[in-house]
Amino acid sequence: RTRRIKNQFNPLWKGEKAGYTAKHTWVKRYLGKPSKCEHCGTEEKRKYEWANKSREYKRDLNDWIRLCTPCHRRYDNEASKGF
Repeated sequence: RTRRIKNQFNPLWKGEKAGYTAKHTWVKRYLGKPSKCEHCGTEEKRKYEWANKSREYKRDLNDWIRLCTPCHRRYDNEASKGF
């Protein structure tokens, strides 16, 4: 059985310089797959996503919020308008 070298111990680790997809994968690995929207409270949607609160995509697990897809789209749209 081969052991994988994870996170900062892996020679390919990019830390804060990692891309969008890599950081979302990292969040899902540690916080799991979301199943409830923290904004509207629904548990009945088919898909939930991790959204970044600060929009800086930090490797800080407290900087992420789980949202259903419609709430995530509204959240990102409001951010682009400067709200």
